[in-house]
This record gives sequence, C-alpha cells and structure tokens, in this order.
Amino acid sequence: MSDSTSADEKYGWVPSPNGRGTLDIIWSCILVLVTCTWTVLHINVPEPDEAFGSKMLRKLRWAVWTIFAPEDVMLAAALHWTSARISKREMNSAGISDWTIAHGFLADSGGFMLRTPDFPPFPVNSRGVLYLVTKNYIEVPTVTKAQIEDSSKSDRLGKTVALTQSIYLVCQVIGRAVQGLEVTCLEILTLAYLNCALPTYYFWLNKPLDREVPIYIDMEVPISTVLREAGDIAAHQYRDTPLDFVEQPGWAAWRRRQRFSHFFGLTKRPLRRVPNDYVCLPSFWVAVSTWFFTTTHSAIHLAAWNSDLPSQAEAYLWKASAICLLAILFSSGIVGVISLTPGFDYTITTLGIWEKRTTKPSAWHDWAIDGPGTLASILYFMAKTVLLVLSFTTLRWMPASAFKTVEWADFLPHCWKQ
Repeated sequence: MSDSTSADEKYGWVPSPNGRGTLDIIWSCILVLVTCTWTVLHINVPEPDEAFGSKMLRKLRWAVWTIFAPEDVMLAAALHWTSARISKREMNSAGISDWTIAHGFLADSGGFMLRTPDFPPFPVNSRGVLYLVTKNYIEVPTVTKAQIEDSSKSDRLGKTVALTQSIYLVCQVIGRAVQGLEVTCLEILTLAYLNCALPTYYFWLNKPLDREVPIYIDMEVPISTVLREAGDIAAHQYRDTPLDFVEQPGWAAWRRRQRFSHFFGLTKRPLRRVPNDYVCLPSFWVAVSTWFFTTTHSAIHLAAWNSDLPSQAEAYLWKASAICLLAILFSSGIVGVISLTPGFDYTITTLGIWEKRTTKPSAWHDWAIDGPGTLASILYFMAKTVLLVLSFTTLRWMPASAFKTVEWADFLPHCWKQ
C-alpha cells in the first residue's frame, strides 16, 4: 500500500535542484557562441542565381573566421558602418535627402546592380551611385528605407532572445565571481566573444540581413561613354568593375593580398557581387573604439588566471596563450591607430590576408612592420586555438563550486527577504 500511495502523490511547484551539470554549462555557452558567430553575421548580397550551397558555404567561412578572429569581424562591421554614414552625408549634401544609412549599407553590400548596353551587369557601391547620379547618367534609386527593412530577413524576436541569453550569461559570470563560485574557462571564453559581438550587432543594425536579390539599375548610357567622359582617371585597366576609378579610392587602402584576390568565387571580372571584406579606412575614433573592444576581448581571458584547471600544464598553457593574445592585439591596435596619422608609409597586413601597401617600395618599408606582424599572426592563431581547445577539455575535471548555482536572493535587500 505504501508504494501505491507514494506513486499517487501529487505536488505543486517543485524548485530545481541547487546545482547545474556539465551539459547545462556547455549548452548555455553554445547558445551564446552561436549568437556571437552565426546570428551576428550580415553577409553581402550574393551573385544573381547563385546556388544555395555556395551562399551557405560563404557564411560558414565567415562564421569560422568569427570563431578565430571576432575582433576582425567587428572591425569590418565598423568600417561598413563608417562607409554607410559617409554615403548618407555625401548624398544628403548632393540634395538627395531621402538617402539613409540603410541605403548606404544596401549599396555597399552589392544591393544595386548596374545594367548597361555594352557591359555585363555588375554591382555598384554607394560612391558609384553618387557619381552616376551627379553626372545625370541615372536617376536616384527609388527604393525606400521601409522597403529595404521589409526585404531584410531580420528576426527581431530571435535577436531579442539572443540578447536576453547573452545578458543572462554576463549576469551569471558576475554573480558567480561575487559569490566566490568557480567560473569555467568556457564561460570566460564565451564572455570574451560577447564583448566583440555586441558592438558588431550595433554597427550592422541598419544593414539588410540575408538579402538574396539585388535591385537592378538600368543605364542607357554605355559604360564606354562614362569612361571616356571621365578622362584620365578612368584610363587605367580596372581591377574589379569599370567604375573602379570612383569606387576603389574609398576602399582600396585595405585589400586582400594579390594571391587572395581571386579566391572564393571571385574569378570573374567584372565582379558579380561585392566581397564582404571590402572596407573603407576608419576614422580615428572608430579605430580607437574598436581597439578598445579588441583589447578587452583578449584581456577577458586573463580572468581565468587563478582558475582551478585539471593540470598544471593546462594552467600554464592558458596563461601563456592569454598573454600572447593580449600582447598581439594590443600592439597591433596601436599600429593600426598610428597608421592613420599623416606620414605613416609602411606596408602592414592583418592576419596575413589583408594589406595596406607602402608607396615607397623598399625592404625597410615593406618589412619593418609587416615582418613582425606576420610572425604575430602565426602566434595569434596558435594562441587562439589553444584557448578554444582548453575551454572544452578543462570541463572534464572541475571544482565542486563550478556546479553550484548563484543564490540570486542574496543580492536582494535584507528587508525584501523577510
């Protein structure tokens, strides 16, 4: 009878156990990491009729890049934002008052495709649109900001959920630190990614998300006429599109190295889409602000300095990698800011792929900064890989306090707990 009675017992509200498991830790961090490396991405408009697999592969490549270099993706977002703001200012100054930052983002992401009588269709960015409009070759595109936002696949509910999950992780880490509970390396790593993801969300807030189809602009004037009337500035062979003489000065300072210029489907000329890493030069304050977040991203890893890791070797590896990451990103940020000052004329590269070349080709100007920078890029990827691996391997053996949950009631005023 006692067994039957026990089986028939009913309960009201039953609190969760006062603890958490390893899977709880992994799952909560993975949700935020997906937000930081996939949901945050705003990829440019693909080529017309591009295969779904090709588009997904491109986004996957950028997601992998975000895992290894979230600060670079944040910088790209900041420079896209800078270009869109410049576009709005210049268009408004030209009397085009309806042009917004959203229009600038759309143009710079390949959202406008120019069709001419004598040339295959190619994307035209915001500087190209401004030039063609002011020269009366085309009319101002009639798309409105509301139409741009409506065509974007932005999921506000999804972003709200992601933001809520991220805020919860921040509160969880702070609460655990205040109450003296162990914070895992994975949670610290996730917090570091979040430090870059939040400003990236801000910079790309007005950029169309996952737009599939460009808006076609028909121009009756042949490209040959445009180039002839432009004069000597358009006499050189173009690199990407016939409007390079207008578009390239805006984002030619930082370019892929020549060996990477035809990678990942960029074999056709003129280009049929705008690559996601085509960016303009940052302003001084954008450079400083992104440097701050970059340095903070690397410094957060040092929060695990005194963590109780499974072995002494893993503790040394974590500390060495965190220090290496901080030193590299701090110093490269300083070089990046200094490179904006007048008189700086040295070749510098970012992670061995993007370069800003000197106008004084010599061994000194080519390698004085770029040589140490290339070595730093190798060390950077090694350190980042070690931190990623240790974040998961150290979960195999943790102190008991790592599985205790935060007593949120302890943060309430005493009178509220009576």
